[in-house]
Amino acid sequence: MRPAVARGGGWAGQIPAGGGGGARGGARMAGAAKGAPEEAGEPKEKKTAAPKPPKGRGAKPPKGSRTPVLVRAAQAAKSAKSAAKSCWGALANVPPRWAAGAALAVLLAAFGAYIQSTSYGKFYTDMGVYSLYDFQFDAFLERTPGTVIVEAYVPGMQAQQFSMHFGSAKVYNDVMGKSEIPVTYVKMNLRDAMRTRINLLGDGLFDTYQINQAMGGTDVKLFALTDTDPGWTGTLKTAPRRKTNIVTILRSYFRFFGWPRHNGGKYVRPLRCHNDWGSIATAARQAHLPRYVQSTVPGIQDILRDSNFTVPVLFLDPDAPDGNDKIKRLYAQHSEELWDQTFYIVEDLLTVVEAAFDIGEPSFAMMLPEILRNPHEDSFPTLSLSDDVDNLEDNLKKHYISNLFNLVGRLDARTVGRYMSRLKPIGPFIKEVRLYSRSAKASENFAELVQILSPLAKKYRDHAFHVAPIDDDIIHVPMEEYNFPANEKFEGEDLISELRVGITYHGVRPEPQPDQRFTMRTETTVENIAKFIEEVGQGRHKAKYKSQPKANQAEDGRPQMVVGDTFKELVLESDKDVFILFYSVYTNECMQALALWERLAAKRMPGILFATFDVKENEFPDEALRSYLLMAAYDKETTLEGHGGGKGLPGMIYYKRNARDDPALYSGPHNLEELEEFAKTAFANPAKPVRSS
Repeated sequence: MRPAVARGGGWAGQIPAGGGGGARGGARMAGAAKGAPEEAGEPKEKKTAAPKPPKGRGAKPPKGSRTPVLVRAAQAAKSAKSAAKSCWGALANVPPRWAAGAALAVLLAAFGAYIQSTSYGKFYTDMGVYSLYDFQFDAFLERTPGTVIVEAYVPGMQAQQFSMHFGSAKVYNDVMGKSEIPVTYVKMNLRDAMRTRINLLGDGLFDTYQINQAMGGTDVKLFALTDTDPGWTGTLKTAPRRKTNIVTILRSYFRFFGWPRHNGGKYVRPLRCHNDWGSIATAARQAHLPRYVQSTVPGIQDILRDSNFTVPVLFLDPDAPDGNDKIKRLYAQHSEELWDQTFYIVEDLLTVVEAAFDIGEPSFAMMLPEILRNPHEDSFPTLSLSDDVDNLEDNLKKHYISNLFNLVGRLDARTVGRYMSRLKPIGPFIKEVRLYSRSAKASENFAELVQILSPLAKKYRDHAFHVAPIDDDIIHVPMEEYNFPANEKFEGEDLISELRVGITYHGVRPEPQPDQRFTMRTETTVENIAKFIEEVGQGRHKAKYKSQPKANQAEDGRPQMVVGDTFKELVLESDKDVFILFYSVYTNECMQALALWERLAAKRMPGILFATFDVKENEFPDEALRSYLLMAAYDKETTLEGHGGGKGLPGMIYYKRNARDDPALYSGPHNLEELEEFAKTAFANPAKPVRSS
C-alpha cells in the first residue's frame, strides 16, 4: 500500500492512507486495526518514516508540496462557516430575554461612549467638587437638578485659602445627611471663562483686576443657582421653577440641537455667608428658600428663649385682602442686604400675637431675647406697618438699625460682624466698651452681667457695650488687641472683678488701621469703668497698638528693626537721620527691598540709621501716621485706573534729625546706586530732602 499525502498538509508530513489526516484520523485507524484481526499469512507492510520538514531561516518546503492561495482561502472560508455554524448552535440554546438584555447593554454602552465623545466632554471632579471648562458650564447646569453652588474665582492667595473651605463644605454637606434639595459644588476660574464671567458678573471685564473689583475687591465670590426662584414671596410649592424638556436636555448633550440655556435656565443669586466650611454648607442647603423664615408664635417664643441676639420679626394679618405680597417683597429685599441676620415672618391671628407679645396690629418688631431683657429698655420696639406705607422700605431699615443694638450685647465669632459692620457713629466716630469675661460663657452669668451693666450703658449711651466670653483657646485675642500683660489670667473673685476692660474708638484714624484702643489697668468695678470712660474721652490715656516685641540694638552694618512700641524712641528721638523701610513679607518687591536695605546698612554711612518696620506685624502708632499718609497718597497716585498696581509698599521714608515732623518719601528706582545717592544728598542737605523721581 502506497502512502498518501495528507490534504491540506502541504509539506507538514505524510500519514498512512485512510487516516483522514491528523491525530483523529490516526486514532480511527488504530481502532479499526484493533477490531479486525489480520488475515492469516498476509505479510506485514513495512512502515516508512515521514520526511522531516526543512529547518532554519529561509528554508523552503519540499518542491511540489505547496498549497495554492485559492485553495487555502477556500479552506479558511469553510472553517469560518463551520465556526459560525457552531456559534449559532450555541446561541440557539440561550434564552431570548438574555440575548435581548446583552444586546441592550451593548447599545447603552455604545451610546454612553458616544455621549462622552460629544462636544461637552467629561466633567472632572475632585473629592466631589467639579472643575469645569467654560464651554461645559451651561451644559452641566442644564443636566444637574437641584442647587449648584459655584465658587467663582481668579487665581490668588484668597482664592487658594478659600478653596480649602469650599472643599470641606462639600464633605460637611455629605456628613450632615441627605438635604431636601440635592446640592452640587462647582469651581470656575473666571479669568479663563469669558462666557461664564459674562453670565455671572456682566460684560466689560477683561483682566484680573477688573474681575476682582466686580466681585467686591476679593478673589472669590459664591453664587447659588437653583431650580426654584428664591425671591418668591409666596409658599415654596407655588414658587416659579425652571422648565426643562427633551429639547433642553438634548442641547446639554449634543450641540447639533443648539446651545444650552444661559446658566442652564437656573435662577442665580450671590450666596452670602461667612468664609468657613460650616457656614457655606448651611447656606448652600438653604439657598433655594426665601431669604426670610416662615414661623409661628410658639416658634418665635422658642427662638427668643435660646437666642443671644436681637430677633427681627414681621407680624402680618393672614386675612389681609392683598395677601401681604408687597410687604413681603420689601422685607425680602431688606433681609437680602443683611445676609448674616435671620429674619422671620409670622402670619397668625393678631389676637394670638397680642396675647403672646402685646402686639395687636401688623408690625415689624425688633425683639430682645430673654437673656438680654432688662428694665432700662423696651423689650419689643415695634414699627406699625399701617403708618407711612409709601416710605415703608426706608422705615424698615431705620427701625432695624436703631433697635439692633441693645444696651449690653454679647460678642462672639458669629455676632462680631453684625455688630461692627452696622454700628453707626454717634458723633464723629464709634466708641465701643469691650468687656472680656470667662464666666459669661454660661447663659445665667451673662444674663446677670446684663442686669449689672445696663444702668452704666444707659448713662453712656454714645458707647456700645459688648461682653465677649473667652476661654483659653481664644485668650490670645484680647492679649493682642489690648496689650494685656502676658501673665494675665482673666480671673477674679466675682463676675465684675473678673472683667477685663478695653475701649476702642473705631474710625478715628485713616485706613487700614483706623482704630484707637485703650486698656484699663485698674481694678474692675462699675465705678472704675465709668471713670475710665471719662478719662479716655478727656485724652488722659495713651492708645495701644499692635506691636512686635522690642528688638535688640542691631549690629554695626545691619539695619535696625523698629516695632510699634519703639517707633518714637528709635525714629523720632534718634540722634541720627533715619531712612526707614516699611515692608510686608508677603510681596516680592518688599523682599527685594529688604535685601537692598541690608546692602545699604553694610556701607555704614555716617550719621544715617537704616531701619525696617513690618506693617503686617505692627500697627502704625500715632507718631508714624505721617509716614503712612505719604505712602497711601503715593499708592493712590500710582494706581492705574482699572488695573491696580499701586506702589505704596515697599515704602521708603527719610526722617531728618532737624525735621521729624516733615518726613520725605523716596519714589525713585529701587537700585543700590540711586538709594545711596539719595541718602547722601538728603544727609548733606540741611533742609528737607526733595522727593526723588
